[in-house]
Amino acid sequence: MQIKRYEAATLQEAMMKVKNDLGPEAVVLSTNRSGRGKNAVFELTAARDRGALPPAGGKPRMPGAKGVLPETIVETPDRHDGLAGIRQDLAEMKSLLAGFQDSRLLHEEFAELKDTLEDLLSTAGYRLDGRSDGPWQKIYRRLIAGGLSRPKAWKILQAARQETGGRVEHLEGGISAAASIVKRAIRIPGAQDRMARVQVLVGPTGVGKTTTVAKLAAYYALQKRKKVALVTMDTYRIAAADQLKIYADIMGLPMAVASEKTALKKALGRFEDFDLLLVDTPGKNRSDMAYMEKLQDALKGEEAPEKHLLLSLTSSREASLDAASRFGRFSYDSLILTKADECCNFGPLFDVIETVEKPVSFVTNGQAVPQDIEKADPEKLAGLIVRGSVH
Repeated sequence: MQIKRYEAATLQEAMMKVKNDLGPEAVVLSTNRSGRGKNAVFELTAARDRGALPPAGGKPRMPGAKGVLPETIVETPDRHDGLAGIRQDLAEMKSLLAGFQDSRLLHEEFAELKDTLEDLLSTAGYRLDGRSDGPWQKIYRRLIAGGLSRPKAWKILQAARQETGGRVEHLEGGISAAASIVKRAIRIPGAQDRMARVQVLVGPTGVGKTTTVAKLAAYYALQKRKKVALVTMDTYRIAAADQLKIYADIMGLPMAVASEKTALKKALGRFEDFDLLLVDTPGKNRSDMAYMEKLQDALKGEEAPEKHLLLSLTSSREASLDAASRFGRFSYDSLILTKADECCNFGPLFDVIETVEKPVSFVTNGQAVPQDIEKADPEKLAGLIVRGSVH
């Protein structure tokens, strides 16, 4: 067995040195990185059976998976069962690595695969003392299956392990600890917070703003006995104003249409003796900057409104975070989460809540008006995120 050490400024260059010197059959035994930025140095220790010769002539192959990852993993008897669960992941990584031909892509993907492998080994519960934390591995995989991103799932897991001292007698104990961590991260408007007289709902197309306005109107008018009026600025959608007018007529509430700033100011003056004005806004495309600027200008005035961003729980993590970013120009005060009844994976919600750092005021869970809306409950939301259900 021939063992040699190589140094280079990048991992790609170090691997090329291994391949050129020892051939494609070389096995990388270890990788180390020292320094950062321009001072970074990658050190690879590689080996080759003396009987294996590099290919003669021709263009050398790119360093694929063969020889990059070991064919077998040396296991101690007490780890045999635990590592079986990640053997398939290792095999998939080798297969993926073998398919990369572009050197730049190889460098990037190899780094990602290395991080994923470390993640798998860590969350599998293997510690330096060789003992396995099986329940934590199951909880981690459960969080990932529920839609949580790996970084957020790992963050929750680490906090739960710290809170319990790393000891749980059964799976449910660990899940409860994780749910407790998530619950504390979810904020709701405080009871002492004074509600603004003007409440404006903004958000992308299709999240259910008009229906939610009707539900909120019923909640405040019928349950809280508030004097409520409705205003719609949605003159883009066909029959959008008519839809809200139907709800207003059923509940016996006045309604006004205000397509621009002057009309909105007039409507606010008309309803100056009302306790609460609920304003519906058009969705349109959130990338329509002209619309965003027009709406933002219309909402500026002497009476500062309270703004709620509506996000559908059926949207992807990326779509929700994008909407939260683009509508950030409105400086919204809270989130209203819609379509909980249509959602299968609630994990992405935690990513959104932690990223935007805004309280959640309401959650809608159906199309029926007025009953399918409720004030946000951190315990319930945590249950949905961690367990996939309230209980």
